Amino acid sequence: MADWLTDATDAGVLVIDPTQYTSDGDAYTVEGVSRPPATGKPVLDSLNPAQYQIGSPSVTLHCLGSGFDRECIIAFAGVPERTDFHDDTDISTLIDSRYWTSPDTVEVRVVNPARGGSQLLDFAIVP
Repeated sequence: MADWLTDATDAGVLVIDPTQYTSDGDAYTVEGVSRPPATGKPVLDSLNPAQYQIGSPSVTLHCLGSGFDRECIIAFAGVPERTDFHDDTDISTLIDSRYWTSPDTVEVRVVNPARGGSQLLDFAIVP
């Protein structure tokens, strides 16, 4: 491959001039190309995994939907959690096994402080 070609296969693009893109570690931004910012409340469609079994190791919970941005926070059982942004359809947080020792059903919501919160989805803690 020529020196002036950059193959950004993780992003699924081929960039001819490497000075025309930037990366923040999560996504590539090609100069002159942008998505419009999300408007309205985030939409939470599903949780992956859908439940947590007591005694299992800690697990990453992915909230899947639309309209997510870096300002979105996952509220798990009413508590704002450290949230990792993957893309505008996927954000995640850690379900820490130390805190869940008995069955429960907790509500999960994605909140953007400026745009409001998604609908609630139930997350089951099962024996």
